Amino acid sequence: MKTKYIIITLFMVSALSLRAQNNFIEKYSKMKGVTVVNISKTLLQLMPDMDANGMNIGDIAQDLDSMYILTSEDGATSNKMKADYIAMIREKGYEELMSVKDKNEHVKFFIKKNKNKISELVMAVDNSPKFVYITLCGNLSLEKIKKLTKK
Repeated sequence: MKTKYIIITLFMVSALSLRAQNNFIEKYSKMKGVTVVNISKTLLQLMPDMDANGMNIGDIAQDLDSMYILTSEDGATSNKMKADYIAMIREKGYEELMSVKDKNEHVKFFIKKNKNKISELVMAVDNSPKFVYITLCGNLSLEKIKKLTKK
């Protein structure tokens, strides 16, 4: 009986995490001054050599359900996006994978785990006034993420 409650609780927590990410995407995809790219699972599988900001994600494409890219070059919008993204990362328990600071550019990678798999990989690039948010959703292995971050 306890197992049943634990499974239901885990399902609800993962659903809430996905909802928070979806709320972020929905909010900014409708906002003026934000460029949005939504790539479906089918298209990801058709693009084995896809490059996203210098990362070749072809190796993990078959494990992805979706990919979203949101970009803004408007200072006020970028600041709102950064604040909401930081709040979402903290609130939903994402784990920082890597952080890089080079001159005016800050790049951070976060993951959301589901047992031994990664259900979401988030990359945020802050190059004021430009802000880029990329999220890869699916069922990713740690090994494939390691290969991706080494490239």
